[in-house]
Amino acid sequence: MENASLLAIAAAAFFGSLGHCVGMCGGFVLAYSSTKVAAHFGQKERLTSHLLYNFGRTISYTIIGAIAGLIGSVFALSPDLRASLYLFAGVVMLLVSLWLFGFVWVSKFLEYDFTKISFFKSAFQRLLKSDSRSSFLSLGVLNGFFPCGLVYFFASSAAASGSALKGAAIMFIFGLSTMLPMLTLAYASGILQKTDFRKAASKISAILILGFAVYTIWGAFVIFLDLPI
Repeated sequence: MENASLLAIAAAAFFGSLGHCVGMCGGFVLAYSSTKVAAHFGQKERLTSHLLYNFGRTISYTIIGAIAGLIGSVFALSPDLRASLYLFAGVVMLLVSLWLFGFVWVSKFLEYDFTKISFFKSAFQRLLKSDSRSSFLSLGVLNGFFPCGLVYFFASSAAASGSALKGAAIMFIFGLSTMLPMLTLAYASGILQKTDFRKAASKISAILILGFAVYTIWGAFVIFLDLPI
């Protein structure tokens, strides 16, 4: 995992969000798209609104990555602890792949509905009613802190990096890599919400994520058993 390229991180984030985020965050995106993106908005204004929302998510992810990496550096991770983090991250990715394969009960272990918490619920409703551009950015920041299986995976990887800077970079790349699927969802929600498309995207994503999960878990055991790479 330490030698994993930025391209591999970006690919895992992109394909993971293609199947996972469209399903789990689709309602959130559709809610703000239908409520806040007015019919009179021009193409430039629509794009700006969606970009602000996605940059907001990326800001939150970057902060999470920096904190996770800082914690990893403070505790001076031992090889076994670092391997444990990779193992946890791999298991999370394995659960995400199972969810995408259709085992919906897995979501109970990966997600929690923060809208049940009064603070998040009131903040979400207030931002939906606002017509300011900054409210799109704030919505993205709020959404970025919602619990998510993919976020757990990359946050664990950020902690295992043992560096606040590296952790922030990992999560920043994660945020950027999820932008295209989320922007596409905002613009073509009707197509992406169709059952056939979602099933196909979920299956492809599940296979790719499963491969990345196996790779991550194997990397953990390489460290545990001190095997030659």
